[in-house]
Amino acid sequence: MAKEVGLKEAFLEFAAKSAVLNRNGKIIKEKQQIAPYFDSQTLQNVSLDWEPEFVEDAKAGDMIYTYGPFTFSAFS
Repeated sequence: MAKEVGLKEAFLEFAAKSAVLNRNGKIIKEKQQIAPYFDSQTLQNVSLDWEPEFVEDAKAGDMIYTYGPFTFSAFS
């Protein structure tokens, strides 16, 4: 989805309402703050390629995380 419609749209589609980003030591909490963060970015030609290698869910069933190799590039 990031390739097709953009990083902001893909992130907001799949991030939990309570998602948190750490960008340059600043904590950005919840989708309502994350959307304006993406709007304020001046990077152009943003590209993200990622594929999960590992998926794990919490025993309580309230959280799932994935990780895997990625390539991110952009120009300012």
